[in-house]
Amino acid sequence: MKLILPKPPTTNQYYRITGRGGFGKMYISKEGKDWQEESLWKIKQQRTEKTPITTECEVWITTYTSTWRDADASTKQTVDILQTAKVIENDKLFYAIHALREKCKKGEDKVVVEILGY
Repeated sequence: MKLILPKPPTTNQYYRITGRGGFGKMYISKEGKDWQEESLWKIKQQRTEKTPITTECEVWITTYTSTWRDADASTKQTVDILQTAKVIENDKLFYAIHALREKCKKGEDKVVVEILGY
């Protein structure tokens, strides 16, 4: 299975922390929620199989980015959205997660997800 998603915000943009009374609470930012909504829509448009993957498999996550970014910067958000969209029953079924980074022109940023071996 191959899916093309928008490039998620960086981890620092995706999560926010608020502190009240000396206790911090982490939450997903508006930017993160907007990315989730767009990604769920794109997954729905591209998926042909409607039942989630229930067997162990591997995933290749290639981030095409016009700006400098760690190769694994999109991994957590991407794996989580695959579970939220019910592409996979539980992300613990990924026995291998491969993260790659490729340069691209500005405006062509995206994440390509390939799930193999299920």
